[in-house]
Amino acid sequence: MPRIALFLALALSPALSLATPLRAEPPLRIVTTTAHLADMTRAIAGDCATVRALIPPGTPPQSHSATPDDRAALAGAALIIATDPALEPGLAAALAPQAVDAPVLQVLRAATSIETLRAEAGNTGGTAAESPGGIDPHLWHAVSRWARIAPLIALEISDHRPACAAAIEARTRAHIDRLEALHDWTAAALASIPADTRLLVSAQDAFGYMAEPFALDIATLPADAPAAMVQALADRVIARGVPAVFPVHGADPAGLHALVAVVQGRGGTLTVAPPLHGTTLGEPGTEAGDYIGMIRANMQAITRALGGAVPD
Repeated sequence: MPRIALFLALALSPALSLATPLRAEPPLRIVTTTAHLADMTRAIAGDCATVRALIPPGTPPQSHSATPDDRAALAGAALIIATDPALEPGLAAALAPQAVDAPVLQVLRAATSIETLRAEAGNTGGTAAESPGGIDPHLWHAVSRWARIAPLIALEISDHRPACAAAIEARTRAHIDRLEALHDWTAAALASIPADTRLLVSAQDAFGYMAEPFALDIATLPADAPAAMVQALADRVIARGVPAVFPVHGADPAGLHALVAVVQGRGGTLTVAPPLHGTTLGEPGTEAGDYIGMIRANMQAITRALGGAVPD
């Protein structure tokens, strides 16, 4: 993937000019909406900040509403980092300028140089069903694009803790290097899937960013998919010899099970693969409990189930 060192240098240079340590400051109190953002923010901030995610592990962001505990955490924050109101509608009022004193970085709106996708009508990932044609907020599934969020977060933290700017720059570069390696590994994994079986059928429309750079076809079956939709997708699955479909943590798999029944009823073979992580990370301490682990777990499941070979 293209290096973004120049973008990083330009983003951080104003903060670095202020990086003369004058006095020790306590860690910056940062609140993020999602675990994805908290994971990146911790990697960048190190001991210059404490980071808390509002949305609990395993909870789809679109279904979370602000709690009294959330509002208390936001009131005590010095910096708030959110994805986009399209992903976190239940937090929109709590993050409004009149509701919080701290600055709020909405990363998808701030990342004007990153090409975003449009949400599709019928999306079950929690956004397009409400606003088809709006922004698709699931940017983290494109590792190369997600990496370009890092300098934005680094700049905000450096503005608040200028004495930490040099260390933040070093950590940001190191984190981007890790993400570049992850992107290359992901590309190799998906490239190994045979042409005919390059169709990802899942229960949640959250994977457009992952599929788009690698010519992977996607199809989503909501739990209430009409019979005609199931039959039409069964035709595609049988014609291409697609061997598996993918449930998603937090999404109802009823549509997938209906598809499996139809394909098997026609004499075909179709199995249900291990569930993917669509809008959430795994529980802390599990393989998918951090961002890099989540991407690797998803890619391993997809690659193996569709007939590819997982790289070392």
